[in-house]
Amino acid sequence: MGYHFKVTGRVQGVGFRYFVKVNAERLHLTGWVRNLSDGAVEGIICGNKEALSQMLSRIEKGNNFSQVINMEIEEIEDLNLTTFRVLASE
Repeated sequence: MGYHFKVTGRVQGVGFRYFVKVNAERLHLTGWVRNLSDGAVEGIICGNKEALSQMLSRIEKGNNFSQVINMEIEEIEDLNLTTFRVLASE
């Protein structure tokens, strides 16, 4: 199982994508994250249900430098990815 997420707020220029990457790797999740041209950050996370739940909570809270104002989540099928990557901006 997996999720597509999009977060808005102060999430660019504050290490948010790398925060997501580090936490995804710690939880053994796969997927990707990238900046969007509108100032938001989006990503895909795939893995087991418990780890995904923890990850969504961490994303919603953000790191010490970010401020997440809104988070949209859509459940998706597991994409069978093997790593978690930070992609180039949209």
